[in-house]
Amino acid sequence: MTTPRLIALSGPAAGGIFELTEEITTLGREPDRDIVVEAQYVSRHHCQFEKIENSFRVVDQGSHNGTSVNGVPVTERTLTTGDRISFGGASFLFTDPSSEPITPELELTDSPLPTGATVQLQSNNALYLQPERLRTAALESPEAQKALSVMLELIRLLGSSADDALADKVLNQFVALVPADRSAVLLGVTPESLDVLTMRPTPFAVSRTVLDKVLGEKTALISNDVAGDEGSGRSLLTAEVRAVASFPLLVGERLVGAIYLDTQDPKVSFPEDQLELLMGLAAVAATTLEKARQLGRLREENRRLSEEFDLVHEMVGESPLLVKAQKVLARVAPTDSTVLIEGESGTGKELAARAIHFNSQRREGPLVKVDCTGLNENLLASELFGHEKGAFTGAIQQKKGKLEIAQGGTVFLDEIGELPLLLQSQLLRILQDREFERVGGTRPISVDIRLVAATNRDLADEVKQGHFRADLYHRLNVIKLELPSLRERPGDIELLTRYFISETSKKVKRPVSGVSAEALTILKRHDWPGNIRELSNTIERAVVLGDTELIIPEDLPEMLVEAKRLRAGSSSGPTSYHDAVAERKKELILDAVSRAGGSITEAGKLLGLHPNYLHRLISNLDLRDQIKNT
Repeated sequence: MTTPRLIALSGPAAGGIFELTEEITTLGREPDRDIVVEAQYVSRHHCQFEKIENSFRVVDQGSHNGTSVNGVPVTERTLTTGDRISFGGASFLFTDPSSEPITPELELTDSPLPTGATVQLQSNNALYLQPERLRTAALESPEAQKALSVMLELIRLLGSSADDALADKVLNQFVALVPADRSAVLLGVTPESLDVLTMRPTPFAVSRTVLDKVLGEKTALISNDVAGDEGSGRSLLTAEVRAVASFPLLVGERLVGAIYLDTQDPKVSFPEDQLELLMGLAAVAATTLEKARQLGRLREENRRLSEEFDLVHEMVGESPLLVKAQKVLARVAPTDSTVLIEGESGTGKELAARAIHFNSQRREGPLVKVDCTGLNENLLASELFGHEKGAFTGAIQQKKGKLEIAQGGTVFLDEIGELPLLLQSQLLRILQDREFERVGGTRPISVDIRLVAATNRDLADEVKQGHFRADLYHRLNVIKLELPSLRERPGDIELLTRYFISETSKKVKRPVSGVSAEALTILKRHDWPGNIRELSNTIERAVVLGDTELIIPEDLPEMLVEAKRLRAGSSSGPTSYHDAVAERKKELILDAVSRAGGSITEAGKLLGLHPNYLHRLISNLDLRDQIKNT
């Protein structure tokens, strides 16, 4: 199948697959949306997916909670295969079998080094890497003065560029002087270790031999007679390359990568007389790129530390059950033991996993999450183990799996109870042998990882029913961390509510001083099936939509107010207004169901409501028995 698709990984639509066959596909809470997600954190018209030439982009429609791609809030973003689009607790995986990867893995070709019509320059002989010689030459040579002017312009451009534009800016300058059809900025110290920072077009194969020379000897080279050079080898000739150039990226004496350019145009000639200038430009670019990478690492570390700091404060509560769980967490985190976290959805299992990782000896390594829900067996196997090029249709390049990416760190398997039985046996072997093979591969890959798993199921019961392997369960259940549901810790509701009010009011820049007694009573009476996540979303909605200094009942979701009022008896409701509204809703629903002959779907059409929403209203208004008896 080549149709781009959205796979619902979490939220009310989890497990659903939606094909993007139209020019525009809409998503939101309203029944007329192409993809309906009925959740309080999803706006009526939340976002849409637009087809643009051969790609798709997601565009936020001014939603209250925003739209994120791979964890980054966006107003619009062009999508590539593997991107995750999320809002609140709902997330979707975008897949497009026809799309090319944005960051290709480097493909190398083996060929002898060109020998004919080739000029080379070692770094220790380069004029532009020796300031004292440059000053003298600039005074005496008009060509050197011009070259110096070009270098200063590059420095100015690089200094004003955003981090993610630097590599393209470098290539623009080089292609302006070297009229190449294909170009790349590569980071690494050997051909095998190079990563592609940018490549135009993608992908294309580069010469391993040329890179061996440039990287191994810190030498720049330009060859304008590849086609006529008997030593150039079949690979360059087969690709019809006519000229090739490459320059080392040096920070002082330290090698950090290379720039590679070639052309297939027989009429184009690379400027051999500008070899020194180009090597000097490469050195300027190398310093800037290196500083950008360092800045990126510092930003990532700052983000990680910020998340770790927030983590401590988000574990809010004083109930005995929560304190007990925190004590277990504190004892197990510094060890390397496998941990199984059990708890209902929304109790903070991912939060606990992050606390375990960031308080362990592996905190400097990656924390990699794998969501075991919403993906079929083949997709999940590729996600976990990676795959080799050609392993299946659409596998256009080798891909590392999450287990391999997590080397030296922690793997968090969320909702492991959803893991298919076949993958359970493979995971068991990994826990025993600490090695695995990529999909379609034959070479075992050793891994050094810590495993933390989480589930909202009773895995012991799943073992009895034959849905989960007993041997894997015992391997995972080395240390069990049980997180209490919110209804088991009602004393923490007020504390959590005030915390979420404080955090949300700062985030949305609307001062809210607290919660009214009436609204707090409603919050305390709710059984919170979505636990802390549901409470957090409820408070965020109230802060955003409210217009008073305190959160009042009118700021809370109607479903929550109605359900609690009816269960407690109408006389104890917060206001007569809510009583009257609820009674009128009951009358309208009963009348519509009667007119529809008992069909909830048809009744929903009469009322202009989605059937799922109407079913929920009927439950919250305690109308099921009345409907059955009519």
